[in-house]
Amino acid sequence: MTGRRLNALFLLVADLRLLGVTCWMVSPGNADPTLRVRVAPERELSVLVIEAGGRWSYVWGKSAAMPIDDPMTAAALIARAAR
Repeated sequence: MTGRRLNALFLLVADLRLLGVTCWMVSPGNADPTLRVRVAPERELSVLVIEAGGRWSYVWGKSAAMPIDDPMTAAALIARAAR
């Protein structure tokens, strides 16, 4: 599962960078990889990839989610939150 998460996050990183958003991957110890997005000088947003009911989604903020099959749309929504 971690490989699937990494792949989805790498695709999202590429699209976020195309949109000029500062972001980086974090993979602490045995935890699942997480994407961190700069939203203000002192604030970051975490983006996770989760699987529920056989469907994979990007999840961020309090309740935002988007299927991983459209990383550019997810990137645009996250970029909007980062501005």
